[in-house]
Formats: sequence, structure tokens, C-alpha cells
Amino acid sequence: MRYMAPYNKNRVGLHTFTDSSDNQQYLYSQFEAFHAFRVFPCFDQPDLKAKMSLIVLCPTEWRAVSNAIERRYNLRDDNNRSGRHILERSGIEWFLHFYDDESEVAISEFEQTPRISTYLYALCAGPYQVFEDYDPMYVPQRIFVRQSLVEFLRHELMFGITKTTLDFYQRNFGARYPFTKVDHVMSPDYKYGAMENVGCITYSDEIMCSEKHMSVPKLTFFTVVIQHELCHMWFGNLVTMKWWNDLWLNEAFATSLSYKACSEGGPFVEPYKDEAWLHMSGYKRWGLAEDLMPSNHKIQAECPTTDTAESLIDGITYGKGSSMIKQLIFLMGWEVFCKGLKIYFKRHAWSNTELPDFINCMQTGFNESRPDEELDLDNWSEKWL
Repeated sequence: MRYMAPYNKNRVGLHTFTDSSDNQQYLYSQFEAFHAFRVFPCFDQPDLKAKMSLIVLCPTEWRAVSNAIERRYNLRDDNNRSGRHILERSGIEWFLHFYDDESEVAISEFEQTPRISTYLYALCAGPYQVFEDYDPMYVPQRIFVRQSLVEFLRHELMFGITKTTLDFYQRNFGARYPFTKVDHVMSPDYKYGAMENVGCITYSDEIMCSEKHMSVPKLTFFTVVIQHELCHMWFGNLVTMKWWNDLWLNEAFATSLSYKACSEGGPFVEPYKDEAWLHMSGYKRWGLAEDLMPSNHKIQAECPTTDTAESLIDGITYGKGSSMIKQLIFLMGWEVFCKGLKIYFKRHAWSNTELPDFINCMQTGFNESRPDEELDLDNWSEKWL
């Protein structure tokens, strides 16, 4: 099938941006909640997962980024025709007709992804400056930033926060980081703060690298944004909600657990741990404010269509929902809570779940850890969610 679609300028689908400082073009994707269809034909809903493969052709001075590790070939130096063989094998050599000079084309062939939802797929491309970290104790990390913002990038801090956070989550979730890499892509003109695409996190560069000097509260938020998106690699990407009515569980969990991770400190995070819960109180106030509005809704909201999904990205989902997860942590105790999480990830890895699946695993974790005590989590969820 041949499918063509234009770039978008409304920050969904495949968005194009031209940097006014040097006239360089950058592309990045934003598919949540239902915008993957703007780039390739698909059934675009979270409970339909698939393994995906990708080949990208772009100018040689560009770098292409997606969810998996890539092999890159420049046709100018393709003496053994490896790049051309990829195009011929895939039946897409016709795409070279769009270029005046084939020697200026680079081909990136990405490894096949595990089973993921379409909203978690990603494609970014442009003349990025790339920073790399290959620590044998961790998956590879790279940071992609546009040339005009290199001086504002805190790449060593990002690499360090990521390693500390991966250690925290792997230890407490009982599951190793489920993907092959962590790429951080600084994205201009971005719709949200960040997006947890599998192995390819996109961030608003306005939040992450727009100024040389940042206050402790701003650096705390910088830290928590990274930790929030990394949490989604398990809660949202490894185990995914069946439908958007459980979006709150994805976002509330990642919000609460990112602040918990920040409060624990560790290398590169230690300076911000005392600010963590104070910063999270802002989310709680956001939730309380929206709870007073006529447009308020239950934390587990009704979501009859995908059009409704993006309206649930609000203070009740993030602020009130994360406060309920924090309450649950204190109600169960951290160690027991983590026991339930380990059961949840082991039981539901690479599949889709609903709220009862989560509650059942947490109840099992509590019953196994405290057999002489009683706690009815079904009753808790009915009252509070």
C-alpha cells in the first residue's frame, strides 16, 4: 500500500517546525490520543497492539529517531549496496525519485518493536545535535536537540537522572526496563510537557533547555518530567490501559511515582528530593480547583469516544488522581504497594488492563503480605475513584 500524508503544523501527527534562528527544519510525531492515522494507516486505539517496523529516508545531515535501535546507511558511501538492498527488499526504492541527488540520501532501518499501541509509536527527524551515553550497566541513551539550543542543554544531568530513576523503578517494580534504549528528543512548539513514546521520549524544549540558569523548583520539575516519562515505560507502555477511561491510572500513577522517585534522591537527584512533595502539592491544588468546576468528573471518567480522550488530560486525571495513588501508597505501605506492582507487571506484561485488574493485583499483594489484616480495595476504589 502507498499512503501519503502532509506534515502537520498543529502539533499532532507528524509536526514540522522551522527554527527561525538558522532556518533548519525539524519533524516530530505526537500520536496520543488518536493521531497515528495521520502518518500511516492503522486501527488507532490502545487495546490493538502490534509489532512495528520502520525504514526512513532523509537527507544525510539529518538524524532519524524512532522506538527501536536503527542501522544507518549513507547512499554516498554505500559501496556494498546494503542500503539499496533494504529499499529493494522492502519494495520502496521508488521513494528515491523524490530526491534530486541520491548521494545525499541516508537510510535508517529500525529494528522491529515489541507489541505496542499505535499512540506510543514515534518518528522524529532533523539536523539534530546528538549526545550519547553508552554505559554498560544501562541501556544506551541519546539526547537529540536542535542546534540553536545546544548551549542550554544539561545532557549530563539528563543521563544521570535517567540512570538513577531506572535503578529505582527496576528495583521496586520487579521488572527490568522493557525496551532497548532511552532516547530523549527535545521538541519545539510542543503540545504537552513530554510524551512517553516507547524508547523515544519527546519533551517540550521550552521546559527542558530554554535557559542557562534554572532555579531549584524548575530543576525539580525538570527532574520529575524525566522520571514521569520513564515510569510510563512500565505503566502505560509495558502494560497499557484497555481504553481511555483508564487514562487517569496511567497519568496519576506516573505523576505520583515520579515524585516518590524524586523524594528518594540518589545520584543527580539528591539536590531536588526535599522539593519533591512540595512541588506535587501544586498538582493537588490543580485537581482541587478543577473538581470545583461544573465540568468536573469522576477520576475514572466516562469516555465513549476517542474525541473525549484528550479532554481527560486535566487536573482531575493528573492532580486528584495522583493524590489518590499517594493515598493508596500510605494506606498499604510502600513495600506492600510494591509487592502488588510486581504482581501486576508480571501478570499483565505486554497486554491491556482495566481498573479491576490493577485493584485485584494490589489486593493480592496486600493479602499475601499482611494475611492477618483486612483491607477492601474494591471498596476503596468505589469510594474514591
